Amino acid sequence: MKRLLIATVTMAVLSGTAYAMPGHGMHGGGPGAHFGEGLLRALIKLDLTEDQKQEAALILSKYRDQGKERRDTLRGAMEDLRATAEADPLDEQAVRAAFKGVAAAGEEMAVHGARLVAELKGILTPEQKASLDEHKAARHEKRRHRMENRTSFLDEWIDTHAGESQ
Repeated sequence: MKRLLIATVTMAVLSGTAYAMPGHGMHGGGPGAHFGEGLLRALIKLDLTEDQKQEAALILSKYRDQGKERRDTLRGAMEDLRATAEADPLDEQAVRAAFKGVAAAGEEMAVHGARLVAELKGILTPEQKASLDEHKAARHEKRRHRMENRTSFLDEWIDTHAGESQ
């Protein structure tokens, strides 16, 4: 039961942090691991001119090192939260403090990502901005469905096994 609680808390923290970061996903590599990949896919789909590609590359280059630092900080904060949440005995205040570290790191990551995207949008035509917004909406819908599936799987497991102890 303790492992289930830890898994549930961890999933909630990870998914909440992912939603707090514009464009960030929570795939196998951890927080923000596929952000650049998803952003690059979106840019490629926009059929940028050569000048736009060069400008986008310069903007991405400008944000790359700081983004890596922010991802590393967030990843470390999340690892600290996981370790704190799994500690025996449970120290609720320590978990709260560790979560605040994740929230602060996630906030910095979100602001960093928002600045990057805002700067990239500055080089796009109105049509490309609309296409980017459509791509983003589709990604968010896909992410929402994944989270609903994960939640329903957890609910199904609980309903199946909670009945055994009654």
